[in-house]
Amino acid sequence: MNHSMKKNIPYIIVGVVLLGLAFIGGPSKCYHEAASENSDTLLVSGEAFLPGDNTRSYETAPARIQIFIENSGSMNGYINPASEFKDALGKVIVKSDNFCQKTNLYFVNEQIYDVQETSLKGDATHFITNLSVENMKVGNTGSSNINNIFNMVLNKTKGDTISILFSDFVYSIQGTNVANQIANAKNATMAAFMNAIKENPDFATIILQCSSQFQGKYYDRKDQPIPYTGSRPYYIFIMGSYEHLVYIDKKLELNQTATGIPGLRNKYLLSSKTWLLDENSVQPLTTSYTNSQLIKPERNSYNIDFMKFDKNERRWEFAYALGIGNLFVDTSYLTDKANYDIEPDDIQLLKTEYTTDPAATNEVTQFDSPLVLQFGMSRSTQTPNIKVRLLNNMPSWVKEADISDDLGIVPAPSKTFAIDSLIEGIYEAFKAFTDNKPIFEFEIEINKYK
Repeated sequence: MNHSMKKNIPYIIVGVVLLGLAFIGGPSKCYHEAASENSDTLLVSGEAFLPGDNTRSYETAPARIQIFIENSGSMNGYINPASEFKDALGKVIVKSDNFCQKTNLYFVNEQIYDVQETSLKGDATHFITNLSVENMKVGNTGSSNINNIFNMVLNKTKGDTISILFSDFVYSIQGTNVANQIANAKNATMAAFMNAIKENPDFATIILQCSSQFQGKYYDRKDQPIPYTGSRPYYIFIMGSYEHLVYIDKKLELNQTATGIPGLRNKYLLSSKTWLLDENSVQPLTTSYTNSQLIKPERNSYNIDFMKFDKNERRWEFAYALGIGNLFVDTSYLTDKANYDIEPDDIQLLKTEYTTDPAATNEVTQFDSPLVLQFGMSRSTQTPNIKVRLLNNMPSWVKEADISDDLGIVPAPSKTFAIDSLIEGIYEAFKAFTDNKPIFEFEIEINKYK
């Protein structure tokens, strides 16, 4: 059996971000890290207040960007002149070269190979213009062990260095017990990330799921080649310290805009940070998203002195605007109601959206782009306290992108074999260090209903 053009199940995969925030100007009010006595486990406590929109985000350039292109045979199909993969790779290289102190390029398979020691040596433009299937055949491209790749990359991701890895993350499984092997890989991945976080509590990762034109051979879990032309997903993992990833996210434009990442479909940000919101980032709305007759906020607070409703209304509605421009979480995650937990249970979250309503934006001019949470409750509820939490969930797209078996087939253009288990292992590692705390939380106090 030819095991060439595929990757073995990774017992490690690298880095994850997710989900933290662009913290600004000076230390936060109460953030602390504590190591338990006689323990090698670092506990990260979420007692930091999220800076308001009027504060500056990190502007710290990493000392070095390392870009790794996994170059086993299964990647050949992405290397054609019209592919979004080559376009995205080129944009990342050029922007990194301009905004960071130094950018190094590598191919990676069984070993790491410096591009400057290959026929593609030279500046970024030379590499982008001349990259081809032939000249990327550096090292043993007939075999690639994902576990080994991530170990090598993680070992080079230290201090103020950021590592960016391009790969399709399709790997091979030998044997018949597919589910068991995937479970073992997931657990090993989780362990690897827990070690990475213990070594650097600020370690974080951005995962980008992208789509690109592909013309070549797809290799299923038994390394059987299947000719294929069409769209295929690939992934970009960006790994390093949290504050540097905030900078990279902005400068490399890791978004779906015209100048962002071509073919970007989904984005996942993972970190072990949790945040509290206060009056600098939370304000009640008194004119929009409400059927109240009057809402009077407390002075210098986001709490409510009293709310007055028409007693004939079947459901009372009110809303809060959040100024969380410094929250390092993807927009699609923030606007998904399933990611929020509201207490008490009889308070419903009716809507989560970035508002353009003039009345609402005029109330909270201090917020660059207010996120509105609209609540509803029955007339009989009248609770004095409402707790709002943004949960640390895996985004829904991860499971939707997964296919549990690719034997003898090319998966649908949006599907990747066992990607759900792979990312879940990383997610569980980060979650272990947050003690199940949410990404952010705040509590509303309502003094009186009229």
